[in-house]
Amino acid sequence: MRCPALVLPVLLLPFTGACSKPADESLSESQRPKVTLAGTLRDEALVEASGLARSKRVDGVLWVINDGGAAPSLYAVDHGGGGRGRLDVNNADNLDWEDLASFELDGKPYLLVADIGDNDAKRDHLTLYIVEEPIVVERIVEEPIVEEPIVAEPVVAEPVPGRINGNGGQDYAWRIRFRYPDGPRDAESVAVDVAGETVLVLSKRDLPPVLYSVPLRPPVSGVDDIVTATRLGPVTSLPSPDKSDDAADTRVSIMTFNVENLFDNHDDPGKDDKTFLPLAAKQAAAHKAECAAIAVERWRTQCFDWDWSDAMVERKLAAVAGAILQVNDGRGPDIVALQEIENLGILERLRTEYLADADYGPAILIEGHDRRGIDVAFLSRLKLAAPAKLHRPEFRGVERARRDDTRGILEATFVLPDGGLLTGFAVHFPAPFHPTPMRETAYEHLNTLKAALPPDRPVFAAGDFNTTSAEDRAEDLLARYVRPDWIVAHEIGCADCRGTSYFAPRDDWSFLDMILWSPGDARCEHATWRLRGETISIPNQAPGQTRPDGTPWRFEMPGGNGVSDHWPMLITIESLKNKEL
Repeated sequence: MRCPALVLPVLLLPFTGACSKPADESLSESQRPKVTLAGTLRDEALVEASGLARSKRVDGVLWVINDGGAAPSLYAVDHGGGGRGRLDVNNADNLDWEDLASFELDGKPYLLVADIGDNDAKRDHLTLYIVEEPIVVERIVEEPIVEEPIVAEPVVAEPVPGRINGNGGQDYAWRIRFRYPDGPRDAESVAVDVAGETVLVLSKRDLPPVLYSVPLRPPVSGVDDIVTATRLGPVTSLPSPDKSDDAADTRVSIMTFNVENLFDNHDDPGKDDKTFLPLAAKQAAAHKAECAAIAVERWRTQCFDWDWSDAMVERKLAAVAGAILQVNDGRGPDIVALQEIENLGILERLRTEYLADADYGPAILIEGHDRRGIDVAFLSRLKLAAPAKLHRPEFRGVERARRDDTRGILEATFVLPDGGLLTGFAVHFPAPFHPTPMRETAYEHLNTLKAALPPDRPVFAAGDFNTTSAEDRAEDLLARYVRPDWIVAHEIGCADCRGTSYFAPRDDWSFLDMILWSPGDARCEHATWRLRGETISIPNQAPGQTRPDGTPWRFEMPGGNGVSDHWPMLITIESLKNKEL
């Protein structure tokens, strides 16, 4: 991408004292900072300058770098923007170079290149390249002053003796690879604290921004080890961005929640809802015969004895609503993907009676073919851009009884606050007792649906993927079907989360419930959204969600204790529409 040449301003700042008031109140006109034009970068190779640092070797020389995707090179310029030379950094990658700093250490001058940009919050680690500053020949063409800034005659940088390679480049002296302790984030500012031998990194999109420190010297254990940055804390003294314009609504929260059998207490023809009826309706011989045929003892007992009365339905609805409303100051997330909903009627009752303050639009549910009578659904404050669709994966080579024990993939496209579109897929994959190839088919179908969308469309998939940790270790399902095309939310955030589901017989936690994210095209001309790693969480603090032993508390009878045998997952995405990429 070609961007306009960078204009070099000069900011003249008079000393006013450390405790001065804002300039418009305490400074006279003569004391206020002034900006004057110093020059223009005219080197065509500088297509998107993103970092600037003063030379420690030669007065009047500045070093400049390009933003991500350009060559891993440093450019020397004078104060008028004239070229003074170029230095290629061997074996370095410009993934997203954002800032540049100069410093002296042990009597030698260095340049630090910060490869710390991460628009989509998905990089596993970031890199700081430390380069010994080369010598730049002092030779500037002297000409009469004209209206345009005088351009210096380009002179190739002379490298430090003994550090140049045959191709004219220079090796970096060392590099620091690091990751954040609380998940990926975007950053554009660094500073070197030589006395403390640390590099300070300031995050960009957190409000307030957060300051981190990284060791300046390479780790003793291994020069290429990835170190963990230290979180120093938020920088609250910086003013918050003005939210008065169209950038105010820049975040959307998304939850997935398997609510475990949200049924009404009416018999729906064609649905296996005999367990979820009032006890008075379970006395017929035909009903008892159907219950006796259930193989699993727990389910058989529920079929015989559960009194799914009006009061119990209300208790279940209130418990589910409490789990949803525990986030976003009691309003719930902007979008909720739900699993195990019997029908549109019970979902609308949840929305209008128990989630009224959340201001969700009409529920989105399309009846599927699951023999249990459970469906996937959406609740959303964002409007639909088009009617929702239900896609049914083709599970070939398995008996009909297994095929009928599956749910479709619900596709809905929402209108984002910035006017763009967001497509979501609500899923409930075949249960773990079904063979692995059934879940492989479901993953393949999901990826096919995603591939059919416009390439710049942000997309999420949320729901119960029914992939246990044991199955993933054995079959590498996420490595084969998810990570190539999606960001797995809990892998970049939620560092202390054990899982959303617990299987007591094996004492095993799994992320059966996941949110997958794909940001779409991140080019400048497109509105893009990114996942905020620090927002990924498992909301499990509502009443009845967690047992005393710290595991999910399924809904139990006769007391109506608990909520669900699954915990929900929550993420937040953020608009990058107003970012200059």
